[in-house]
Amino acid sequence: ASARRLDLPQLAGGDPRPFEVVGIPIGEPGYHVVEIESARLGQSLLDKRAPMFVRTGVLVTNLGVHFKLGRENSLVWVTTLDRGKPVEGAEIAVNDCTGRKLWSGKTEANGLAKVAQAIDSDFEGCPSDAGLFVTARKADAKGVVDTAFVFSSWQKGIESWRFNLPTGRGAEPDVRASTVFDRTLFRAGETVSMKHFARFENSNGLVNLKPEDLPTRMKIVHQGTGQEFVQPLRWNGTRSAAASWSIPPAAKLGVYSVSLERESPNEKRRREWASGDFRVEEFRLPLVDAKVSGPKTIAVAPKALAVAVQLNYFSGGPMAQQPARASALLKTRSPNFSGYDEFSFEPPREPNTDPGVRGDEDTETAPEARDGKLIADKLALTTDKSGAASFTLNDLPPVTKPSEITAEVSYNDPNGEVQTTSTTIPIWPSATVLGIKTGAWASSRGKVKFTALALDTAGKAIKGQRIEVRGRLSQTISTRKRMVGGFYAYDNRTDVKDLGALCSGATDDRGLLLCEAELNTAGQVELIASAKDAAGNAVQAASSVWVTKQGELWFAQDNDDRIDLLPEKKRYEPGETATLQVRMPFREATALVAVEREGVIDTRVVTLRGDDPNIAVKIEPGWGPNVYVSVLALRGRIREVPWYSLFTWGWKEPLNWARSFWYEGREYQAPTGMVDLSKPAFKLGVAALQVGIKAHELQVTVTSDKPQYAVRQKAIAKVKVTFEGKPLAGTEVAFAAVDDGLLALRANDSWDLLNAMFTQRAWGVETSTAQSEIIGRRHYGRKA
Repeated sequence: ASARRLDLPQLAGGDPRPFEVVGIPIGEPGYHVVEIESARLGQSLLDKRAPMFVRTGVLVTNLGVHFKLGRENSLVWVTTLDRGKPVEGAEIAVNDCTGRKLWSGKTEANGLAKVAQAIDSDFEGCPSDAGLFVTARKADAKGVVDTAFVFSSWQKGIESWRFNLPTGRGAEPDVRASTVFDRTLFRAGETVSMKHFARFENSNGLVNLKPEDLPTRMKIVHQGTGQEFVQPLRWNGTRSAAASWSIPPAAKLGVYSVSLERESPNEKRRREWASGDFRVEEFRLPLVDAKVSGPKTIAVAPKALAVAVQLNYFSGGPMAQQPARASALLKTRSPNFSGYDEFSFEPPREPNTDPGVRGDEDTETAPEARDGKLIADKLALTTDKSGAASFTLNDLPPVTKPSEITAEVSYNDPNGEVQTTSTTIPIWPSATVLGIKTGAWASSRGKVKFTALALDTAGKAIKGQRIEVRGRLSQTISTRKRMVGGFYAYDNRTDVKDLGALCSGATDDRGLLLCEAELNTAGQVELIASAKDAAGNAVQAASSVWVTKQGELWFAQDNDDRIDLLPEKKRYEPGETATLQVRMPFREATALVAVEREGVIDTRVVTLRGDDPNIAVKIEPGWGPNVYVSVLALRGRIREVPWYSLFTWGWKEPLNWARSFWYEGREYQAPTGMVDLSKPAFKLGVAALQVGIKAHELQVTVTSDKPQYAVRQKAIAKVKVTFEGKPLAGTEVAFAAVDDGLLALRANDSWDLLNAMFTQRAWGVETSTAQSEIIGRRHYGRKA
């Protein structure tokens, strides 16, 4: 590389300015090292009279490099900075922090280069940033090579933690382990039969572990004392390992956890995975199958509630003329709906103006709210000839919050024990459930964004529900006073002010009402959403946001490039098409749509427009149990489009010129030495989608040769396994016969192997872009 000398403009004599910002003309693309010689700076900072040299690096390019680092694979996307369009044929190199090349290739027509290998980003001995260094080179028609690069650590504003999603990292895949027990309740001296499963999680679902990666031993630990029992494992190939453990006669009672371990002299390869637990207790098998059930319909603001009781012998036949006692407890609960974790469904707190109580205390800690209210106490019951009984809970108190009634029935079991069976009946104040989400828990004065949500009691979105959101300002005023004896105390008073209606309207197809309100008063503002169902039952939900007096908080507030990506619904089945709305601030943008989880599963490049910023993603069968859809939206530089540009380039692209002349020409702002408001911009949005796992489900049916057997008779059972309606040969089967009375004491959830192996997966892709570094958000210390 050749060096050349440039003379910078000098200040005119007598100019009072101590310094001036000047531009350095660098015409050629590429990375340039600039060294500035200053005699005045050397005179001020150096001991001896000599000029001082200051160096910096400058990258001149029209290429934007964007990098997605996944656990299984990675992706490089190269676009132009001026128009935000994909660049085909760019030479890509992925290097570690020491400059060692790990992968190289070229971009396709859509500007994408797929790195089909796992790359570990945690390197030792890095001189600065521990990460990857990705370069892109592209020669134009004249042979001039344009160069750009990105570090995998260039994530400011789009870090994974900003999206409130579970994240994972590292090239080594996660291991999912589960143990199937014949039963999970034992007596001391009995034998525990187990079958262990361990699989790698990947983008296609699950895959068998390699022999060297399999767990080598099983460890059983008593919870409470920490007593351990260890035994080796013998695997049936790589699919499963059967094991049994004889419980010592003097074993301690309680819970025993089971974990699978992989021993290795290498500390990094030593692993342990929790796979299940069981209990050791002293008990008698119940002889009665007792069931307590509430009404079949959803209980919405009920004034009375009927509860049914059924007592049957496990050996067959009803338990007739059996006396029993019934009790019921009413208490509040916090509703939770899958896919809406960021919303608050809690009702507003009662305003507290008691000067002796702190303003931030939660009134829910009252004993009645915490422990519940007893609404029935040991009501006498007697079953009829069919073993059935019922009782009615009359004069129920009005419910203003989601609540539940715990109804329990006690009876004398023929085994000599007093057994108790209970059920929980959810109570709703309204058939409509409201939720509210704020953008941040703290905000400076000005516009605050929040979202209201309307669901039914099953968690399905309600379209067209009218919602009103009001604001309530709470300010706590504290006064210090002196007490007798030289002590000091504080008197607190909470002032509550109604801010009126901040937002109202009807929900869209997703059950959402998007709001933006002006809040100019500092303090804690409680946003209260209100609505009524078809029967006129009112419901409320609230969330709080702090409004400060300062223009900027002491931490970076909303200093990010995140946008909302809103799916039409949260859960999809394979074969369905997910529709997502991209809430971008651009009229038009080039977007990279990626389906991600352990790595980048699927990608495509689309053009988004503000009048229809929606994307459609078809759900594939292997995407269960969940995936993450990301949209990286790019807007090129806003151009000045005068009328005469029609004759220079507009005649080649008439539609593009007309759109640019109408929109870009109006929004164009000429760059200055301090700020460039027309610079290229980017935004990233991510949405989590739940996906059905029917593609991994086997249908298993077990039938016996007779419906009833006498003691000491042999039962013949047939097991049939099908997949997608077709018989499946070569299936490995674990068979267990367990007393129903034992399962009544403790259910065996370990039999649900499918859901145990397909739990929610973390987001394992991190996005970095050079666009935020080359086109900086700050210029010479001033915010753009």
